[in-house]
Amino acid sequence: MNNTTSNAIFNELLDDIIALRIMPGDKLSENKISSKYNVSRTIVRSVLQLLEEMGFVYIRPKSGTFVTEVDLKYIKSTLLIRLSMEKEMCLRIMADENKRIKLLKKLKAICDEQEKYVDDESYIKRFAKLDTKFHETIVDGDYENYGSMAKLIEVHLYHISRWRNITVLGGISMRTLLDEHRAIVKAIEKKDCFGIADAMDRHINKIMYTTTKLDDDFGYYFK
Repeated sequence: MNNTTSNAIFNELLDDIIALRIMPGDKLSENKISSKYNVSRTIVRSVLQLLEEMGFVYIRPKSGTFVTEVDLKYIKSTLLIRLSMEKEMCLRIMADENKRIKLLKKLKAICDEQEKYVDDESYIKRFAKLDTKFHETIVDGDYENYGSMAKLIEVHLYHISRWRNITVLGGISMRTLLDEHRAIVKAIEKKDCFGIADAMDRHINKIMYTTTKLDDDFGYYFK
């Protein structure tokens, strides 16, 4: 079995977990996965072990493989890292007008695209990808000098995406998310460094507050 097939299985399972097609606490069957992709259980085990290393599943001998709950302490730490990177990148970009205008154009385009899906019930299929793209675009705002900063925290960003998707299922408004994105964009447009930091803080704090208020239908997905 070549690495291409193994990677394809891994990517599909990871995407299913992040997009909540496979929910926290669900059991993954080696036999079913093996049959679905027509691969050996050895290949499946290697894929599951990689997912375990990334923190998305845990393997219990003689019991099976289960999708992990979302660790809120880990999410808070990861969000702080991303937030710090976003703030620092924006400060650096504010010193270069060409880069500021380039970033502004990209972020406005993402927000305009999000607007098309803001009332779409299939949030995770499109709006969520644009949400991820919005933040990664800021983190990678000076790619010419720093390369992909988002790549350095790629696994952490996957966990953030899964957490965010649960908060949306739990009731946070997509319109609210988009409005907060536009507030960040507006501050960048005004060259308001304090406004950028404040808008970013408000965005993160509101979502974290919503997470703590989720009802019993979704609260047990967290630990």
